[in-house]
Amino acid sequence: MNYYDIFNGDADGICALHQLRLTEPSDRKLITGVKRDIRLLEKVIFEQDDLVSVFDISINSNILSLKSGLKSGVSFEWFDHHSGNMAPNHPLLTTHLDQNSGTCTSLIVDKHINGRYRSWAIVACYGDNLHALAYELALEIGLTKKQIGELRLLGEAINYNSYGENVDDLHIAPDDLYQKLHDYTDPFEMMSSDNLITILQNNLQEDIQKGFEQKIMVAGNVRWVVLPNEDWARRSSGLLANRLHQMHPENAHLVMIEKPESYVVSIRRPQNHSNSAALIANIFHTGGGRAEAAGINSLKKSNLSKLISETSKAYKID
Repeated sequence: MNYYDIFNGDADGICALHQLRLTEPSDRKLITGVKRDIRLLEKVIFEQDDLVSVFDISINSNILSLKSGLKSGVSFEWFDHHSGNMAPNHPLLTTHLDQNSGTCTSLIVDKHINGRYRSWAIVACYGDNLHALAYELALEIGLTKKQIGELRLLGEAINYNSYGENVDDLHIAPDDLYQKLHDYTDPFEMMSSDNLITILQNNLQEDIQKGFEQKIMVAGNVRWVVLPNEDWARRSSGLLANRLHQMHPENAHLVMIEKPESYVVSIRRPQNHSNSAALIANIFHTGGGRAEAAGINSLKKSNLSKLISETSKAYKID
């Protein structure tokens, strides 16, 4: 019998796992990767009676591996806020799913453990660009504005570290970052005791500044930018999309990394708009995501005009 924790390498995946393991300690094999590495179940050869907990990757994207594992007698516990409509009804599968707008996997875990480590859920919300919700939750537990600002920086730094084409692009591998986090029940203690986050924040500022120096293009209600295929751009693309969205919340945003024959795309919908960003991403092969934010892992260059057109149509100005 083997025990696995399988989690997205971004702030939401790491914090979700961290909260649950603080509450329910278990020494398990860690399976993770960069943010866009979402078919994580494919990395494991499951055996009968294995116990697996999964965080912040969609059932739909892992459905074949999930069904294979269930058939082999593997038990799964799944926490996620992405697409899960393909989840089978099976006695070995326990799901904690919520695809509603304005939530994240860490908040699903937070509910499951009755808010025991709420400050880490707030960190995840900031990493997942749920700033208004994070601020509201922080006020509810009595945090000061200074403390709230510190949690925001922590969430953004953890999330920034998850973006890259592979783990070599990152400053620290997500499983190693989780292990460092897991030494602390209190995020403020971590920030005062470990200089890793300061290093990440400094690198974040250098990378994001390069992003802001690139030309922003505008078509109707869509703003987009094309970044070069360099390590700083691969690391900062998601955070740049979030920052641009925060500066111009009324617009849709596309942040693209140019490769020889394709683009890697981050999509952010306008604030409070009903049309899901995932619906746009799903038009294209390798696209997916959630309501507020989505992405396309490989968009053919010939489809760029279609992407801009579909985004503009979805979020046209009335």
